[in-house]
Order: sequence, then structure tokens, then C-alpha cells
Amino acid sequence: MSQNFIKGAMILSLSLFLTKILGIVYTIPFKALVGEQGQTLYGYAYTLYSLFISLSTLGIPVGMAKFVSKYQASGEYDTARKTFRYCVLAMIVLGFIGFLMMYFFAPIYVNYILTNATSLLNDPNEIKALVQDGPDIVHMIQVCSIALTVIPVMSIFRGFFQGNRNMIPTSISQLLEQVVRVMIILIGSFWIIKIKNRSYQEAVSLSVFAAFLSGMASFACLMYYWQKELPKYNELLLQSVPHPKRKLNTLVSEVIYCSVPFAFLGLATSLYQNVDTLHFHQLLTKSGMAVTTQKSYYGMYMTELAKLIMIPVSFALAFGQPLVPELTNYYQQNKHQTVGKTIQLALRLTLFITLPAVIGISLLSHSVYLLLYPSTQELNILGGQLFQVGAWLGILYALYSIVCSILQGMNLQKKGIIYLFISILIKFIFNQLLVPFFGINGFIYSTMIAYGTWIYLSYLQIKKHSTFKLKNLMINSIPILLSCLLMSISVILIKYKLASFALSDRLYAFTEIAICGILGALIYFISNYLLTLIIKKIKKGILR
Repeated sequence: MSQNFIKGAMILSLSLFLTKILGIVYTIPFKALVGEQGQTLYGYAYTLYSLFISLSTLGIPVGMAKFVSKYQASGEYDTARKTFRYCVLAMIVLGFIGFLMMYFFAPIYVNYILTNATSLLNDPNEIKALVQDGPDIVHMIQVCSIALTVIPVMSIFRGFFQGNRNMIPTSISQLLEQVVRVMIILIGSFWIIKIKNRSYQEAVSLSVFAAFLSGMASFACLMYYWQKELPKYNELLLQSVPHPKRKLNTLVSEVIYCSVPFAFLGLATSLYQNVDTLHFHQLLTKSGMAVTTQKSYYGMYMTELAKLIMIPVSFALAFGQPLVPELTNYYQQNKHQTVGKTIQLALRLTLFITLPAVIGISLLSHSVYLLLYPSTQELNILGGQLFQVGAWLGILYALYSIVCSILQGMNLQKKGIIYLFISILIKFIFNQLLVPFFGINGFIYSTMIAYGTWIYLSYLQIKKHSTFKLKNLMINSIPILLSCLLMSISVILIKYKLASFALSDRLYAFTEIAICGILGALIYFISNYLLTLIIKKIKKGILR
């Protein structure tokens, strides 16, 4: 296992963790400023934006990283540099095309979402409540689309840095982007609503435009690092080994071949969310849910829950980004045993961080929701119930992210794409079957089934083409599983004891999270350390 992988993963972990924490923290004052309706409006824009940003970047960050890693491992620094320059121009064009497509597609998209549910409603007030936000949703999506003119070209630079195993520019630029975005959203919303006494729609409009402004700040950061690292890259350029002349169209085709599969595999969450959005109101109307409750649930599900589970998932994403060039490099050198060990370590580290975090969120779901997104008593209860079930999406999304990177590093992405289309079909079918019976949880269950199907099919491919064995992973993960069990029992007992204290709702929520979180984490890490030592001694005894 290369130290570069561990170092890169740690740097990205810290950056992504801070980024996701900011993404959670800012929603608390933001929701207080714009209200439930404003947050839902914001969620509509970002659901579609996430899909288009994935389409516009075409998986270039990881694809470029893999391409650069491959050619630089062979000493062809000039090939990697030449292709990078042309890909920058290509991404400028793709970003502009993505902006135009999203801008003009917005009215069609919103019309479909809202009108396919109105046919099921008989109450004129319910119909009005559903469609009245249509023009505002279209406007927010169109404003948000402007960010597509700058974000895709940034992905090329991040990919080039990652291909050189330099994760710092990506980490710092991502963190800066989030900091600037949060500052614009909160300061701008406060100014518009509290000082200028304007509408929440104007505040949300500025908030979605912050994606473009923060993107520009992040791009400036990447340019700083590019100028800083350029002398080193120029020195490597002079060290290029002789090689056959490579045609530009062949090289660009190879980058596309590397990148497009990454784009499709990276679309899973966005596609699942958009499958949900397209029939969200229609299916919940069939379940008998009132339109006002549907709107509240949309904000909870698409914005609040999605941001919360991304905190533990960010660690998997951090391990995944350096994992692709690392596996690609080992494959180029035919180090198959190292590939198997790298896969095992990446999966174990993902479970080590993600699993206890997901369990903790689920066990403390009501307090987490009340503390982060306080609302009416009814909505607090609904939010807590949603978080309790939805938190488990975190472990599946984390595993998906890591397995996705493994497939890409092993050049098995074509299989992953086929399985993705199968999982989308499964997602659509189970939405229709489960939502009318289970309400909002039906969307969660269908997503779990879709992720689970993809992960299992992909595991079969990894098993077939590597030395990786699930049995070894399960044995090595026994301390993690047992520690999670001990942590869960402890947290449940602590919650039972705390329930006897007479405290206000928010104070109780804070107390429960603080005490259960700290003690639960201590119990988990200490028990994991001790169990790992015990199992190592048992293994040594068996080997003797």
C-alpha cells in the first residue's frame, strides 16, 4: 500500500468532512431565514443541477487522473500534458452546452413534475398549492445553471493534480468553494430578508447563484496552485521518454473512454434523486398524503437527509478519489496482490468510519433533526422518523462510491454501467410498488434495493478479476461489527437513562447528542482497538 494513497485519502477526508459539516451547519440559519418553502425551492434547483453538473463534467476528474497516472507511469509526461491542454478547451465548450441545456430544459422538467400529480387531485386548493411554485422553481433552476459555465473546466485541473497524486489543490479548492458559497448564502439571505425586507424567493435566487460565484473563487484557487506547481511539471516534461507519435484524436478518445464510464457511474445518486423527483408528488398523492406535507417532505428528503448522510459518506469519497490512480498504477505494473490488499484496506477503512456514524445518526435521529432543523412539533416528528430510516442510505452510498472506484481502477467500468441501468430500472419499479404503501419511506427502501443490487453484481466482477476475497474482509471487519454492536447497546441504555430528565426539547436534543455521541464514540474506538488486538493474538496462536 502506497503512502501516497493514505496521505491523499487523509487530506481529502479532512477537506470533504469540513465541507460537508459546513453544508449541514449553514442550512440551520438558512432554513430559519427562508423557511420550509424556501428550502424546498432550493432543493428543487439543486436536484437537477447535480445531474447536469455530472453530465457536463463527463467524469473528467477521475478519468483525467487515471489517464495522467497511466502515461506518467510510462514516462510519457508530454502525452499527458498535451492531452490536458486540449481537454481544458473541450470542458469549456461542454460547460456552456450544459448551461444552455439546463436553462431551456427547466420549464419542461418542472411542468412534468407538477402536472403529473394534479390529475390525481380533486381539491382546487390542493392543486393550487402544488402548482403555484412552478414559475419560481423554473427561475431557480435557470439561475443555478449559470454555474455550469465554470465548474466543468475546474474538474480538468483537479483531475490533473490527482493524476500527479497531489490532493492538496483539490482539497483546498473544494473547501474554499464551500466556504464562499455558505458566506454568500447566509449574508446575502440575511441582507435581503432582514435588512431589505424582501421575499424569500429573492434570497433563494441569490443562494443558488452562489454556486457560480463560489465556483469562480475555487477556480482562482486552482490557478494559484497551477502556477505554483508549473515549474515542477515543466521539469517532468523534459524527462519524457521517447515513444511513438500519438495522434491527438486518439488521445482525446482515450480520455473520453476513461471518463464517460466514470460520469455514468457518478450519476447514480443524481439519477436516483431525479427518478424520485419526477414522480414524487404523483406517488405520494396516491398514498393519500396532503400536498403541504409532500412539500415539507421534499425539503427533508432531498436537502436535509441528503446533506446529513454525506458527512459519513465523504470519507468514502475521499478514499475513492486517490484509489483510482493508485489501482491503475498497480495494474500497469501487474502487482495483483497489491491490488487485492488495496481493495481490502479501502473497504475496511470505509466501514470503520461510515458504519458507526450511520448507526449513530439512526439511533439519535429525532434529536439530530430537532437540533439541526427545528420546526413545528409535527414536522420534527416526521423529520426524526425520516432520518431514522434514511440514515442507512449512508452505508450503501459509501460502499457504492468505493466499489465504483475499484471497478474504475480495474478497468471494469463497463460492467458497472450495465449494472447501473439495471439498478435504475429496479429503483423505478420499486418506487411504484413501495411508495403507495410506505409513503416517503418507500423512496428510501427502493433506493436501498437499487444500491444493494448494484453493489452485489459489482462484487461478483471484482471477485472474478482480482485476489480480493469477501471472507477475508468479513473476518478483518469483525472488530468493527462487534464494536458497533457494543456502541449501539450503550447508546440505547444512555438514551433510556436521559429520558428521565425534564429538559426543554432542544436542550434535551443537544444533551442527548453530546453525551451519547461522545460516550458512544469512545466505546466504539476503545472496543475496536481492544478487539483488534485480541483477534491478532488469536491469529498468531492459530498460526503457531
